[in-house]
Amino acid sequence: MSELTVAGGVVTIFVGLGLAFLGRRVIKFLVFFGGGLMGGLLAYALLENQSQPIPLVAALVGFLVLGFLSIAILKFIFGAMVGIAGYFIAVALTGNQLMAILVGVIIFVLGWFLFKYYLSLATAFAGGVLVFAGLQSVGLPDVFALIIGIVIGIAGVYQQIKQIHD
Repeated sequence: MSELTVAGGVVTIFVGLGLAFLGRRVIKFLVFFGGGLMGGLLAYALLENQSQPIPLVAALVGFLVLGFLSIAILKFIFGAMVGIAGYFIAVALTGNQLMAILVGVIIFVLGWFLFKYYLSLATAFAGGVLVFAGLQSVGLPDVFALIIGIVIGIAGVYQQIKQIHD
C-alpha cells in the first residue's frame, strides 16, 4: 500500500465525515459558491471593457446576487428534478400522459416540502459511503469498513434531522 493511497484514504474519511454530519451546510455553501462564481464571471465578462474598477465591482455584485439567488431557488430546482424524474418513471410504467403529469406534480410538491430531509439523507448516505471507501483504502478489512460506514451514515442522518428540528 502506497503512502499516496493512505493519504487519499485519510482525506476521503474526513470529507465523508464532514458530508455525513454537515451535509446540508456543505451543499448550500457549494451552491452559493458555484452560483456566485457564475454570476461574477458573467458580470465581469459583460463589463470587462469598462474602466476599472467597474468590472471588479460588477463581478463582486454578480457573485453575491447569483450566489444568494442560487440558494433561494435550490428547493425549487430539487423539487423540479424529482418531479421530472417521477413524470418519466410514471410514463414508462403506465404509458398514460395525464397520470404521469399528476404523479410528477405530486412528487414535485413532496420534493419541495421534504427538501431538507431528502438532502440530509442523501448527504449522510454519501458521507457514509466516502468513509467506507476511505477506510478500505487505508487497509481496514471490508466488513469493519462497511459497519463503520453504515454507523457513520445513520449517525449523520440522525444529527442532520436533529438540526432541522432544533
